[in-house]
Amino acid sequence: MNPQDFANVHPPPGGYGLYNVSPGQYPLQGQYPPAGQYPPAGQYPPQGQYPPAGQYPLAQYGGYAPQQYPQQPPMYAENPPQYSQGPPQPGWAASASAPPLEKPESARQVAGLAAPPSPKPGEELEAEGADRTPTTPPLDSMAKLPGYDGLSFEGGGARPPPPPAAMPPPPADHGRVAVQHHVPTQAEVREHLAAFVSEHCCYSKGPVTDMKIVSVTPVPALKYSLDTMTEKRITKWEFLPWRGEPVPPVTGPPPGPWDVMVTLEPHQWFQKLQSTLEIPNTQSVRGCHDCKGERDVRCTRCRGRGYTRCTSCRGHSSHHGGNCSFCHGTRSRRCLCCHGKGMVDCPTCQATGNIRCFVQMTVVWACHKDMKVVERTDLPDDFIKTAVGDEVFRGEDVRVYPLLGFPDEQISAGSVELIKKHQTQWQDERIFRQRHSVESVPVNCVVYSYGSKEGTFFIYGNGNKVHFPDYPSKCCCVIQ
Repeated sequence: MNPQDFANVHPPPGGYGLYNVSPGQYPLQGQYPPAGQYPPAGQYPPQGQYPPAGQYPLAQYGGYAPQQYPQQPPMYAENPPQYSQGPPQPGWAASASAPPLEKPESARQVAGLAAPPSPKPGEELEAEGADRTPTTPPLDSMAKLPGYDGLSFEGGGARPPPPPAAMPPPPADHGRVAVQHHVPTQAEVREHLAAFVSEHCCYSKGPVTDMKIVSVTPVPALKYSLDTMTEKRITKWEFLPWRGEPVPPVTGPPPGPWDVMVTLEPHQWFQKLQSTLEIPNTQSVRGCHDCKGERDVRCTRCRGRGYTRCTSCRGHSSHHGGNCSFCHGTRSRRCLCCHGKGMVDCPTCQATGNIRCFVQMTVVWACHKDMKVVERTDLPDDFIKTAVGDEVFRGEDVRVYPLLGFPDEQISAGSVELIKKHQTQWQDERIFRQRHSVESVPVNCVVYSYGSKEGTFFIYGNGNKVHFPDYPSKCCCVIQ
């Protein structure tokens, strides 16, 4: 059949049955007629006619043949039309509810491949700049809130706590306890000494059985420990992008930093912790100061030009004696940050156009420890600090009393000294809770004689460790 005959074929009167379309148009996509209702052979709509050779449009318009079909949908930038079954396809009849269609200028614009701007002749190209970072609002534009004068976005707004309430005097016998320790027998002393010698390959076992134990004198050591948990409250201005979430209304002046209730569970006491929260009645929503509500800002990597200096030829257009294969002699390349647009999403408001400002408070909990050791022998104090003894006293409260009734006066004086130190040492912190304890470490001074030599050694701690630096029988070992 001659193709020219199709041009004279028209649909029968009334269209194609249930699918009433105009001549030259196919049915809508997805609306094919049921089986057996297709038009007779030779009665299909005519096809578009291509122009003769040499009459195609110029290359700057995409280089494509003009279409004889219904117009294509435009490239909608902001508000694309809503279709129940998707936008109309090229060459098919448009829906009656679709807006008038416009033809794009070129196929490169349709595909988003428009060439990036190029540098002007003689323009000096600079290296890429740094990516744009969020900025803080000007301090003079922030609200003046009572009790929060002088705040910044960098922090440092630490307010000293109010003075603590006065405590009633402690009971006269506070801390009075009885301290008793087991005194080892001579057989137990030799047993502990034998265990000590077995740990040293250069010590002879002879003195363990041959030395004479003259006396065993208990001289217990005492350790007083004070733990103070403090809290520090730091306030500063803070902002976040606002995406339309509800903001609590301002119902009055904001509470002071130390008026906000912050609690901890008992298992969190005497640990290093940190928590952040928003101060009520300080929230406000404002337009972004960086993009002025436009949601995008100038790209700092290309300085808004859309192109950067070629990293291969460094803007000289030639490389190794020929045109640069990377930029093809243009001396530049498309900016990888803004993709040639010169603008990027505002990093301050994250392209929302608005920010929410508020006062943020950071609560820092710290645990301060101090120890007082009372030891009346030549045994080094460091051994007592690491030794395990029996806890004879323990107290815990918001603020503890000195142990004025403890039987050892040095422990009583040490508790007074350390408690006073913790009450005045950290002016910007408030005492959250305190605890103190007294541990009695057994120390036994053993006097011995071995041949013509006499001396002493110590058995200390619940583990019965031995401190015997002048053991009478040692040998020199040489390891080769």
